[in-house]
Amino acid sequence: MGVARQSARDWGTCIVVNEQRVVFGRMFQPELDGDPKGRVGDVMRPGTSTFRPNVSAIELLEYMDRKHHETSLVTTPDGRLVGLVRREDIERSLGRGSHSVR
Repeated sequence: MGVARQSARDWGTCIVVNEQRVVFGRMFQPELDGDPKGRVGDVMRPGTSTFRPNVSAIELLEYMDRKHHETSLVTTPDGRLVGLVRREDIERSLGRGSHSVR
């Protein structure tokens, strides 16, 4: 298994971007565990939700709670990947326990 594929498996997600870092889609554990010879374009989940850097941590955490997401993507207005934020990191920054936005 390649280093990039193993790293994606460790995180449970792989973000698919083009040469300009514009997000095309995302793969999660089921896709990562699938056929290693499968084409990314055939197995990725297109149309993934993204957030801008100016969204508040509380707003993002509330969305993640509603959708049961453990991670969310942050992009620029033109769709360029800024980063991946994890629920546990938001909760820690807000001084909150796991899975709590109240």
